[in-house]
Amino acid sequence: MLGTQNYGLLYSEEFTKNNIQAYNFEMNRLTQELLPSINKDFFGHYKSELFTGGYGTSRSFYSEKVKTPSFLHWGEDYLAPDFQPVLMPFDGELIGVYEIEQKREFEGVGTVALIKVKHDKLNLTPREREIYLDPSVDYVYIGYIHLDGAKTLNNSELGLSSQQYSKSGKNYFVAPQASPKNPISVNKNQIIGFLGNNASNGGWMSHAHVNFYARIKKSTTENYFTKDTRTDISDKRLKDYLNFSDQKNVNYIIHNIGVFGNALNSKNDVVYPVDPKTGEKIKNSKAIESEILYYKKSLSKYEQEVKRGYSDPNIIFKLRDQRTLSFSVDDTFNIKTQ
Repeated sequence: MLGTQNYGLLYSEEFTKNNIQAYNFEMNRLTQELLPSINKDFFGHYKSELFTGGYGTSRSFYSEKVKTPSFLHWGEDYLAPDFQPVLMPFDGELIGVYEIEQKREFEGVGTVALIKVKHDKLNLTPREREIYLDPSVDYVYIGYIHLDGAKTLNNSELGLSSQQYSKSGKNYFVAPQASPKNPISVNKNQIIGFLGNNASNGGWMSHAHVNFYARIKKSTTENYFTKDTRTDISDKRLKDYLNFSDQKNVNYIIHNIGVFGNALNSKNDVVYPVDPKTGEKIKNSKAIESEILYYKKSLSKYEQEVKRGYSDPNIIFKLRDQRTLSFSVDDTFNIKTQ
């Protein structure tokens, strides 16, 4: 894929080419209690420092009480070494950089950055534009989570310097030089941030969690009817971000989601005996307490793409596709998940 030059760079070209394999890691069955067992030992095993994975997959390790994958991971994780520089993939604008102060270390998402890129700057083929973009708008948003605060919020190359604000008992560290009202123009391949370490990654390995908001206003249902999408980056959120003229509604974050946990309250997280021939539940049977449900039917990648206008970041970065070699993290570390 890299040989086509039809992609945006997340990390430097030299680093990317030196780690061109970019294996896909899978960790659907990993629980929070097992997460500390995972480290970067597999970097040497696979002879790479760049790994990708996670878009639209179900996970369970975001809560210590959850064993069945109940969170839909909405973004792609690009694992790389601590403090690896993150690049602007195309000419565009930086419209927000901020971090919410956490009470305890190893919680939260670190520093967040949001950029805006016009359609004509994206290196997409005519067919890709037809499939993934909405012709009624001329730009997309790309969001980054788990960046290092000290380096990213004070990126001198972009003239950023961190300031602290407080609202409703929470503290926010913000680079006020960049906002939707006063964006910073950034050239392709300029550094817009730096990966953090495990402290800014929820206790896990350093990586950039990337969201691609294609801003599709209408989607087509399976019955070929059109319906409106509800983007998580609404016009109101953009308007209120650092709008100091309206102290009542001023906000210090622009929504950039990592996971959906809408299946957490399901009462069907149990396994029942089934007929080996039909696969149907045996009537009046009791739940098998020693077994854990593998997947939840209520988690739908398609539904979230339709409702909220998300798309796979690999459309623009092209570091992973259906041909990418994959491996299971828990198998690599010989971890028993059940």
